[in-house]
Amino acid sequence: MPADDEIIDDDTPRLDALRWASERFIAGDDGDDIRRELVAQGWDNDAAYDICEAARRQTQSQRGVETYNNAIEIARRRRLSSGGWLIGMPTLSAARRLFQALRALRSFRRR
Repeated sequence: MPADDEIIDDDTPRLDALRWASERFIAGDDGDDIRRELVAQGWDNDAAYDICEAARRQTQSQRGVETYNNAIEIARRRRLSSGGWLIGMPTLSAARRLFQALRALRSFRRR
């Protein structure tokens, strides 16, 4: 087991940089500018890219970014609230159209 003075805290500086990058994204700064500033602060290019990407993803909802997963979730909720699985049943849809056509035909015969 290493002594307490041999333990290096890698998480705190990374979390601080992530928090800072997230604030910059929310403020509207460009990701390339944020990454360049992280490199200027002493982060290597790969670590700066990872921090910048994590901050970008974390702040998507706060910045009003519409993602594919958000759009899919909204469509799923709409489908379930509007009858859901019945709409996707072609046999039931075809049967409904057949009965409507028969009703229309019967009303024409009576005239």
